[in-house]
Amino acid sequence: MIRSSKGEFSSSTAIVTVSTGVLASNQIEFEPALPAPWRAAIEIERMSESDALDFILARLEKVLGSGIRDRVVTSSRTRWGCDPHVLGSYAAALPGRSDARTQLAATLGGRRLFAGEATSKAHYGFAHGAYLEGKAAAERVTAMLSS
Repeated sequence: MIRSSKGEFSSSTAIVTVSTGVLASNQIEFEPALPAPWRAAIEIERMSESDALDFILARLEKVLGSGIRDRVVTSSRTRWGCDPHVLGSYAAALPGRSDARTQLAATLGGRRLFAGEATSKAHYGFAHGAYLEGKAAAERVTAMLSS
């Protein structure tokens, strides 16, 4: 059963294509709850503007020297993480956790599929990765419903 502000819908399968930020925010309730491996695959980074700038400048200083701070006049970054409908721009696996993409792409309970750039091993972070993963999930659903 799928419940939304538009009503209730019944379906034997579902493809979930929201960002990992939306999944991590718990705005979507899953029954039964997502198993631990799926929850562990959902990673989100939240930094303030000043913390993000300090983070980047500290790394640039290691490569370019301490004078780099004086050369940075202004900075900006996207704020997709603040958009309540998106909560992030793309998924970033922690070092050593690229297997999280495979886990997130696995069919859950034989009926729920997750798709998007976060499930792509080759094209993560790109729109075409999201498209290809969505198409592959739709093909898996078609095969499941045909058998």
